[in-house]
Amino acid sequence: MAKYKLLQASYIKQHPSAPYPQLLPEGSEIVYDGTPGPHMEPLDKEAETAMAEYQKERPGATLDPTRHLPNGIDPMAGKTVEQLVMGRLTEIEAAVSRGSESSAIEKLAESQAQIAQLLTHLVSALNGPAPQKKAS
Repeated sequence: MAKYKLLQASYIKQHPSAPYPQLLPEGSEIVYDGTPGPHMEPLDKEAETAMAEYQKERPGATLDPTRHLPNGIDPMAGKTVEQLVMGRLTEIEAAVSRGSESSAIEKLAESQAQIAQLLTHLVSALNGPAPQKKAS
């Protein structure tokens, strides 16, 4: 079976025969018979082959979920998604209290689009793009 080194802490079985997964620290070596991920470094030929197949199917997979963030989201600002959403809600409430409902609606629409884009990018960054269907 394929052997890997974990590049980040991961909740995974250390060996397929282990009764349950556990949180393993970065640097742990595991034996894994499933599809590898970007958080694993191959340690043997079998793992290298499995990783090459994974990377072929998901060429954009990365450990950095901020790599392709939408415009207006600055990961360096140190804000969580919750803080970003709450900040936008505060802006919307302020626009409503000023009697500017059209401005509030615009800000709400912008916020919804930005949050949807952020979630799409985070999922894509963590999982990589969907595998390409092979032509028949």
